[in-house]
Amino acid sequence: MEAGKGLVGEVLQGVVSSNQNVHGFFDSFWWAMSTVTTVGYGDIYPVTTEGRIVAIFLMLTGIGTLGVYTAAIANYVIRQNRDSGQG
Repeated sequence: MEAGKGLVGEVLQGVVSSNQNVHGFFDSFWWAMSTVTTVGYGDIYPVTTEGRIVAIFLMLTGIGTLGVYTAAIANYVIRQNRDSGQG
């Protein structure tokens, strides 16, 4: 590992240098955002083991975040209905 680069930098460098669809930081960022938001268009995808590990983490983070927000909204609606006597 190069000094000052860190693990994330090493992984991103591996993704950028080995994936023909990733041409720079913006492409890496696009892939991360489409993965974490569970959209995943498939235009950019990891081809290395390290990249796939990062993708798994991002997918679980995106799904978990979506689940937390959905549960919070459902909790709010249920409380409102229960407090107003509708449910």
